[in-house]
Amino acid sequence: MLGRRSRALSVKRVGSVNRFFRRRRWALIEGRLIDRRHLKYILVRWDATSQRVSVDEYMVEFPGPSGEPARVTIKAMSVHLPVRPLEIGQTVPLHVNRKGTKAIFGRFERFETRAEKGRREKARLARDEARFEEKLKKP
Repeated sequence: MLGRRSRALSVKRVGSVNRFFRRRRWALIEGRLIDRRHLKYILVRWDATSQRVSVDEYMVEFPGPSGEPARVTIKAMSVHLPVRPLEIGQTVPLHVNRKGTKAIFGRFERFETRAEKGRREKARLARDEARFEEKLKKP
């Protein structure tokens, strides 16, 4: 019995992966965030931890197939979006179907590279060291 269940779960999982790859072939374009509204919070559980995740609905505008602007809504969980919140009017990457009736968020670029983060951390450490040295010298 256990073997049957595990097979059934793996088939279901493969189906969701196929859906993901189908959507990946949608055209990648840039759209503009028009509005955002909060729908609900859900509790997502992993191995031994849990996290409260926000589910929001975003209205985005992008050039439609005929050239005029098209608007659609996208439901997305906060764990699939960048750490910094999306602002209204911001340009966002979108995967859009051929008809221009459905869209999902594409991959967001990282806001800072590892090199930038390393430089910022070194500068912070140098400032801290200089501040401590200055305070040690003053009686």
